[in-house]
Amino acid sequence: MDEIFDRKSKIILGTMLSLIGLLLFSLSQFGYFENQRRDEILNQNYKAKVIEKFEDKSNRNARMIRLSNSRKLFDYWPKNVELKIGDSIIKEKMSTNLLVKRNSRLIYSLNLLEAKDN
Repeated sequence: MDEIFDRKSKIILGTMLSLIGLLLFSLSQFGYFENQRRDEILNQNYKAKVIEKFEDKSNRNARMIRLSNSRKLFDYWPKNVELKIGDSIIKEKMSTNLLVKRNSRLIYSLNLLEAKDN
């Protein structure tokens, strides 16, 4: 290998490979490769009511909510937003927002692309 590349060529090649690696890492951190997740979120469409709040023993006692459409969601709302039984959870197709309504009034909107677990 020393016969093919001299010291200067090895430094240039190493620098270029490092920059390409840094570029790929940066793109992945900013969500450039998250198209599949984004497409899944955009294609979801449901409207349901909260029917139960519980701790999932099989998932390290994670706080969960069960919806009237049998879907389970993590209860990852901020501390100042407490979901109540009967609240409506709405996810419209081609939207990244999950809306929480109580008595037909919007109380919170969550961007699912920014949420860690959904």
